[in-house]
Amino acid sequence: MKYFLYIIASVVMQAFSYGYASRTMDRPSNLLFVILAFLSCTVFYFFLARKQKERIKKKDIAPLALLNIGTAVAFVAFYSSISLTQASVASLVEAAVGPLWIVIFSRSLRNGSGQWRELTVATIVLACAVFSAKTTMQTYTIADGLGLALALMAGGGAALVAIWSRKADALGISPQLILAHRFHGTYLVALALLMFHGGVPIDASHLARDFLIACFGVVGPMYLLQLGMQRCEPIATMLCLSVVPLATYGFELALGGAFHWSTLLFLSLGVTCSSMYLIFKGSFERRNAKQALGASPN
Repeated sequence: MKYFLYIIASVVMQAFSYGYASRTMDRPSNLLFVILAFLSCTVFYFFLARKQKERIKKKDIAPLALLNIGTAVAFVAFYSSISLTQASVASLVEAAVGPLWIVIFSRSLRNGSGQWRELTVATIVLACAVFSAKTTMQTYTIADGLGLALALMAGGGAALVAIWSRKADALGISPQLILAHRFHGTYLVALALLMFHGGVPIDASHLARDFLIACFGVVGPMYLLQLGMQRCEPIATMLCLSVVPLATYGFELALGGAFHWSTLLFLSLGVTCSSMYLIFKGSFERRNAKQALGASPN
């Protein structure tokens, strides 16, 4: 249960950076923030891993490369999406489609009824995202459509990260080592896209502010998130991430966003549905563990 709490704490902290970026940044500025945040992450955790004398082994290269791909897709697509549409809606779409992507990537419903229950919950949350988007956006534009498409893509990247994080844990790769080498693709792709856009003017005061927000909203939470993902089932991790939209909406309101009761209703419904699932899932697993322990021979 504590690893779920690690993920929740992480995503609430990240929600602040999402709300901030959505309210104050355009797409080039978002890309600059991505470079700053994830390059800072890489440097911080690289020195932490070096201090603990952790080195990459040959068997670590493939899973770390796959994590780089998934992470780049997840974060670059998401931060680009929130420059085009409301961050709370984009984050709900990402959280909702994550479990659906996991089912697609697994290519089969191998766990029987349990997997179908998770798929049902994910479908309900996705429906909440659709209704939330409909009530928030008075008129639809090409930018809104592109933003939601990028959020769908980000959900796929996040699903791949959740799956490959579990595999990395099975290989014994520590969270610090993963975080030291997981974001190379992210800041390099963001840099390439920023150069394609022609760059962005750099203001020293804004850069210092963005750096502080990156430390609070990205660098710190990443360790909690990575630790949680390596100990939790991928589909449960994705459902846990559904806390992000409601927290993001709260930060958007605090930063001057418009309030809509219907948006709050559908965001709350999506979060509640996922939270109740996690509560019942944990209770069910504990009951099965007790039954298995009681049935074991003395």
